[in-house]
Amino acid sequence: MEVREWLRSHWNDIKGNAKWELTKLVAKGIGIVLVSLFGAWTVRRVTALTHFWTTAQQQTVLLIFVIAWLVKEETTTPSSLLPSPPPLSPITALGYKDILNNAITEYSLRLPSAERVHGDADLSIDIKEVLFTRTGGGLLAGTGKDVIVFRIAVTNRGHDEPAAAKWNLTVRIGKTKNDTDATMSIPGNWVVRRETSYVSTQDEAMIDIVAASQTSEFRRGIPKIGWIAFTMYSEHGAVAPYNADYAITITDSLGNKHVGILAATRYVAKGTIAVVDANKVAT
Repeated sequence: MEVREWLRSHWNDIKGNAKWELTKLVAKGIGIVLVSLFGAWTVRRVTALTHFWTTAQQQTVLLIFVIAWLVKEETTTPSSLLPSPPPLSPITALGYKDILNNAITEYSLRLPSAERVHGDADLSIDIKEVLFTRTGGGLLAGTGKDVIVFRIAVTNRGHDEPAAAKWNLTVRIGKTKNDTDATMSIPGNWVVRRETSYVSTQDEAMIDIVAASQTSEFRRGIPKIGWIAFTMYSEHGAVAPYNADYAITITDSLGNKHVGILAATRYVAKGTIAVVDANKVAT
């Protein structure tokens, strides 16, 4: 079999492995021999014409010629052997999509912020305590309502003295956020029961700040302290949102919005909601 036919039939086998490297080495060696012969012939030709070149000079010229050829071979890479640039990865495009989705998610999870529309009113809302209870629900009743009760202090730091027109609660847990403006009147038989020692407790009355704000405005520099209860639907068996971020928003009679925020932290119950008269059921 001729060399050409052998190379054609074994090309895929020898390419990319040790045989391929050996083939390149043999081809380069043949090239060096041919260049050396051509260089020697050229030197002898020049020597025959000039008649004064010494053997050392001939060898030096031949060596320089061969080194120059080798350097050119090593530094010149055919374009067909250059590695092709890697294709664009779809991960790059997905990265931008993820960034956009994260930005949209973060924007949608933002807690409300204060807005001044008219007048000079600045209601500072300080959330001092949060308690939990539940109404409705049960095995037969189905979905119940979480009742989230806050003890807050509202102080007017502005010049105008508006009243509260609307109350709103925002609850954020992880990647979920819920809003409600459903408040419930605090029953008169509800109290906050606190432990004063291992064997005794003390009941505190709960002043409904929503009811109190309907009949009086927020006076400048005079804190108004009381309780507000929000109701929020909850699945049966779900625990209360102890580890949530809370934001209470008051929209005053001038249209301004005032926000008080309680960041998520380790929950410590300072008391419990109790019904002092067992014959009356809180609704």
